[in-house]
Amino acid sequence: MKIAPLLAQYLYSHKRLDLPGLGTFLLDPSASIEPETNKNKASNLEGVSFENKPSLKETPELIQFISSQAGKIKALAAADLESHLGLAQQFLNIGKPFLFEGIGTLVKMRSGEFTFSSGQAIYVSPKDQTVRDNRSATATEESIHDYKSVFYPKKTRTQWKKPVAIFLLVAGLGLAIWGGYTV
Repeated sequence: MKIAPLLAQYLYSHKRLDLPGLGTFLLDPSASIEPETNKNKASNLEGVSFENKPSLKETPELIQFISSQAGKIKALAAADLESHLGLAQQFLNIGKPFLFEGIGTLVKMRSGEFTFSSGQAIYVSPKDQTVRDNRSATATEESIHDYKSVFYPKKTRTQWKKPVAIFLLVAGLGLAIWGGYTV
């Protein structure tokens, strides 16, 4: 199971999400995420703010929440969280925005401060959780592929290079044969 939707669910339920090395997402108590009206459709998320606090430490409540929702032991849940946040740090350090699904996008400015823009609210019903567990390997492979595409851009080949190379080869052979007969 992906960890990004779990972070959004934790924020929706606890109204506060502390991420070590980044900062704190706060959800306004007056903002409500209504699953009855959303029905798995994304809606604009308002009332989320971000406080830059890179000195935060891990919160055991978040790890416990991830562990219980993903069905993993706490050590694996902590490792998954650390891996996800490490990936976020890498993206932010190279100047790329990082999307926290269901929360918003963080961008690191040249001054070292983070800017936040809220995203789309998501709601995952419990019956969709079981379907996602069956497809988790595929989703993980797709997300890894997306991240690799940023670090290793896909090489685009132009279609004209190969025919031009073949033409030059044939022309060179023809020129060499004609020159041999002439001499």
